Amino acid sequence: MKPQYADYEMMLHKQAWTAHRITGLPTEDLASEAKVIFFQALESWDADTAQFGTYLWVLLRNGLNNYCRGEYDDTHEEITPAMILPATNLNPRSHLIWKEALAGLSDEAKDMASILLHEPMSITGVVGYEPPKILRGKLRDHMWAAGWTQKMYFRACREIKEVLKNL
Repeated sequence: MKPQYADYEMMLHKQAWTAHRITGLPTEDLASEAKVIFFQALESWDADTAQFGTYLWVLLRNGLNNYCRGEYDDTHEEITPAMILPATNLNPRSHLIWKEALAGLSDEAKDMASILLHEPMSITGVVGYEPPKILRGKLRDHMWAAGWTQKMYFRACREIKEVLKNL
């Protein structure tokens, strides 16, 4: 029996919502892309290889990741404190505190914070949750590939942690 859209609609919305929470891209755009991926999966699915739900899940995750990579570059030019902090917690005082905290970082810590805030996909490579230990390893590898020494990396990490702890 051929899979029906209604049977997988919740899966499409869940994947779109997850991608929205991580990237901030409009849910409607992500849901539309998920529907396109669903119909592409219907055409390319082979019942002998995998169950349709498993096959669709992998295609959705990869397809939405690729879509977000392309859209993220076009839509998120500049990261502002309003994009990082929830809107309910952002008032003029907290905005000033956040701005001062970022300004008080060393150049190395500013570089690392900039990469984390402006280019998260270049480090993670995926849209979705990854355990902190995995993310730290990916960040370390990314920074070392950029020519950072172990000492520079850990010094910047400690400085950012200390600033965030004091906010």
